[in-house]
Amino acid sequence: MAGCIAPISDLGAQFFTNQGIILAGGKIQVYLAGSTTATDTWTDSSLAVKNANPIVLNSAGRLPNPVWLQSGLAYKFVLQDSTGASVGITFDNISGINDPATLSTQWTTVAATPTYISTTSFSMLGDQTNTLQVGRRVQATVTAGVVYSTVATSSYSSGTGITTVTVSNDSTGLDSGLSLVNVGVLPALNSPVPITAALTTALQRQTYTAFTTGGTATAFTLTPTPAIVANTAGTEFEVTFNQAPGATPTLAVSGLAALPLKYKDLTGALQAITATQVPSGWTSKVYTDGTNWIILTPTVTGVVDASITASKLSGAQTGSAPIYGCRAWATWNGGTAGTNAPTSGGNVTSITRHSTGEYTITFSTAMPDAAYALIGSCRAVSTDVYDGFSVEINGTVAPLAGSVRISTFSARAAALADPLLVSVAIFR
Repeated sequence: MAGCIAPISDLGAQFFTNQGIILAGGKIQVYLAGSTTATDTWTDSSLAVKNANPIVLNSAGRLPNPVWLQSGLAYKFVLQDSTGASVGITFDNISGINDPATLSTQWTTVAATPTYISTTSFSMLGDQTNTLQVGRRVQATVTAGVVYSTVATSSYSSGTGITTVTVSNDSTGLDSGLSLVNVGVLPALNSPVPITAALTTALQRQTYTAFTTGGTATAFTLTPTPAIVANTAGTEFEVTFNQAPGATPTLAVSGLAALPLKYKDLTGALQAITATQVPSGWTSKVYTDGTNWIILTPTVTGVVDASITASKLSGAQTGSAPIYGCRAWATWNGGTAGTNAPTSGGNVTSITRHSTGEYTITFSTAMPDAAYALIGSCRAVSTDVYDGFSVEINGTVAPLAGSVRISTFSARAAALADPLLVSVAIFR
């Protein structure tokens, strides 16, 4: 087994006390990186003969022999005087020069010792924000083994001199045995990796984000490449539906738990998707909030219980005041007896004349309640007379969500009368 020469084996290097005195008989304790576990070094590249541990310096304060290290291991060296007292110099996370295992790794060790805070956070002394950049990959050694994460936040406090880092874990979280943090060789910012033409094309064609569903009308499936490992809030795809949905459909992505498939109505409330909103072949952005898969662009099914702003109209309206649509309207001949369809109208099934000047308007689709506004006008009983008609909601019969009774009163006759034409509109 071949070894690598240690950086401390500089030819002729001498060690001194803090006062500049040659460290004759000084000691170098050797441990595994980030620990107090003693480990071996060797005097030759073949790792046949071990050095003492601690290594004792000669009278000139120099190493008695070369120091060779095992490839693939990181070491900690602690310098002491002849009595074993530390002189305050420690070299940690040291690998052999040109160690092939170190040169080929995808990770580099953060020299500062991590302090566990929670399953998704830790801290380190010093400003580590340039190393632990948001978006950079992290490999952490914990009691359970190795945990892989991505830096979510990284902030340094000059008051405490501590950098606090939060991470998004791939699977299992950090634990109190956190002892070592490595970061990906490639930084998150200003990466040297070029964006290739192939990657650009893949992004433009949504190669990794646009897919067509499988499964059934009530249990859709999606198989993206690469697969996702969790229903993480914010995950989004461009989805083409292979068929219209049935009752209370779900969507399972990458074989994970199926979540309800929904959309947001005009009030922002989540509703189950139906074939009305998503016909077969419909394509829409779909994202998850962690609990549901939500379709961003269902088909337009009409404006329900909502104000229409002036900017949505095609005319030259100005100002920001809302504009509300009429919910029902009708015109009819006031003298027509019985129950009849209106002469013209919308959302009105019938007009019933009860007696002179008394009518009930029945809506095709009921209002949400009876708290609506009614406006009306009338044409005189003959072409050459001014009657001064008024239209009122009947005072003895309360309005209902599905119908309303009105009265038409002639000021000229000072009594209820049947106009030649009654016009009514309902707003709610």
